Amino acid sequence: MKINNKSIYIGTSGYKYDDWIGAYYPKNISKQEMLDYYCNHFNFLELTYTYYKIPSYGEIMNIFSRSKNRCKFAVRLPHIFLKGKYNQEDIKNLFIALSPILESDKFFGFFADFSFRFNACKANLEYLIHLGKIFTGYDLFVELINATWYKERFLTDITNAGIGIIAVDLPEVKGLAPFFMNSINYKSYIRLYGKSNLWLTPETKELNYCYDNKILINLSDNIAKLDGSKEVAVSFCNVVDAYAPKNALSFKEIVKGRD
Repeated sequence: MKINNKSIYIGTSGYKYDDWIGAYYPKNISKQEMLDYYCNHFNFLELTYTYYKIPSYGEIMNIFSRSKNRCKFAVRLPHIFLKGKYNQEDIKNLFIALSPILESDKFFGFFADFSFRFNACKANLEYLIHLGKIFTGYDLFVELINATWYKERFLTDITNAGIGIIAVDLPEVKGLAPFFMNSINYKSYIRLYGKSNLWLTPETKELNYCYDNKILINLSDNIAKLDGSKEVAVSFCNVVDAYAPKNALSFKEIVKGRD
């Protein structure tokens, strides 16, 4: 799928959710069958469970094999990398575990989703640049939801370090990031959380939001105008009640209509 000669990858934040059964997945599906069903619909998948632990080689090989080359993957960095609690052995083990994906043409990039408390300051900027050096040779994208980062001097320093900034669609709550699209190494990354009215503070996460088609059409228009990208990944993070796959399917049809 393409928009203005940009390859578009559409998917969701994770795929194995019990409340998607009956709402997106067939009622009689087993958890082992979920990935195959998912990959028949989408060409992009965020592996998010990796935040909680460094995965094993066997786990990643199993997922990659069952995807049958149908999906591009983004991998969420383990939380120890966001908090500076890793060591050289952790780095080595992460790369070994992910090697089936990293050595393929199906790897889109790593992403690090920092909390609202991670605000813009010299120390945190230096940490981002240091993190980028660890993953030299691979595309690293950062999700910065604190609005203090969206000043030219910070954005310039981050992109000059070869790090991509994820465009996040969030509720219009004071202090949260604006929707800012950019590209790094000819790639752009968009994550959509929704605009739930229950999301009252920057720390809140309410993911039961369903996007209107008009908003999705507007998103496709914005992607069409985006300069400097050859590949764009769009991940729906509104995972509650299967809104993510439902909206991803709707967006897929919109993109196909423009192709």
